[in-house]
Amino acid sequence: MKLSVFAIDLPVPPNSGARIDIYRRLQALTRDGFQIQLFAWVHSTSEKAPPKIEGICVEVVYLKYRGGFSASSATSLSQKLRVAALKLFSFTPSICQEMALNAADLKRVIDRLEAFHPDAMMIDGLQCAHAGLQAYNKWGRPISILYRSHNREFKYNFDLGRNLRGWGKKALYFCESLRLLYYEPLLMRRVSATLQISFQDTIFWSRLGMGKQVWLPPIAEQLHGDEPEVKTIYDVVVLSGWTQSHKVAGLVWFLEKVKPLLPDHWKVVVAGRGASPDLQERCRRSGCLFLGQVEDAHETLAQGSVLINVVFGGSGFYVKMLDMIRAGRPIVSTPDGVIGMDELPGDLVRVAATPELFAMAMVGALNSSAGRRAAAAGFLGEYSGEECARRMRQILAGFSVN
Repeated sequence: MKLSVFAIDLPVPPNSGARIDIYRRLQALTRDGFQIQLFAWVHSTSEKAPPKIEGICVEVVYLKYRGGFSASSATSLSQKLRVAALKLFSFTPSICQEMALNAADLKRVIDRLEAFHPDAMMIDGLQCAHAGLQAYNKWGRPISILYRSHNREFKYNFDLGRNLRGWGKKALYFCESLRLLYYEPLLMRRVSATLQISFQDTIFWSRLGMGKQVWLPPIAEQLHGDEPEVKTIYDVVVLSGWTQSHKVAGLVWFLEKVKPLLPDHWKVVVAGRGASPDLQERCRRSGCLFLGQVEDAHETLAQGSVLINVVFGGSGFYVKMLDMIRAGRPIVSTPDGVIGMDELPGDLVRVAATPELFAMAMVGALNSSAGRRAAAAGFLGEYSGEECARRMRQILAGFSVN
């Protein structure tokens, strides 16, 4: 089976939720016998893919971001006015315009498709949907085209804007959310099937009659019984990327509302890339140890007696929850942190929405932190690479999943 994939990002290193989802799926499909042709966007076409991705894909075609569609990248007044006009008056979301293909790139993509001659195409993320449809329509071959949805993008974008400061920024995000609310349903009706990362999003769009919706959960690294137990050295670990406003809002809520309710002697660690100097200082003032980006996320998670996931807003699936479950430690999460799952793994995950209940759940989890690895291993089986490949073959064979 030959599959051409248009991906929103070159998925190496796999250091974010979207990259991890794409990378692990490409890896699983290749192991199952798929031949993958990858079209990935980079900031410079001189970039070369690391050996890991070249070994997974038969071919990697690099496409360059067009850029100039975000307020932060605009330097002159004319550029800022152009960005504002595009955001306010265009029906195509600006996140899609950044990846649209110019005439030369479109010709190059068509030439590579013609040489590879795929059995199906996949648009992996809404940001590259416009480019994927450009290529699909221009090539004109009657093959299946799938869309991998990573979020309800209109809601995700709205939640990001809601947590920002300044009415100007909020207004731009709100306008983008309206465009996404218009664009997403059109895309889902256009493709052969939409592969939702989230169980709840699958139900949401199915009830609205938005074409064929299939739940294809992300892949988790499996937990094997012969793996050595990692010694815990922290009471609490919270690990995430700290560049998005809804994650920062969750961490600030924890530092200001929950941390004061915890025992003073607890050793609380905050880890992850992208934290601003102000956020790092907030962590230190609250008595937390800030590690920044860590070399081995799995090891850092396993070093905590209790793991927490604090986010407000967003949609899709927080892939890091699977890595937290794999650590075999009790987890306490806000309700938004467990979105996307069809069920939770027994008493391994506790959900709390208020500071008092969150602190109580953490204390209870710390007092019962043993014997969780077996439950974690059993739960993660549904999220295996083999299961993903099986579902993909069924989808492409007849668009039916058991």
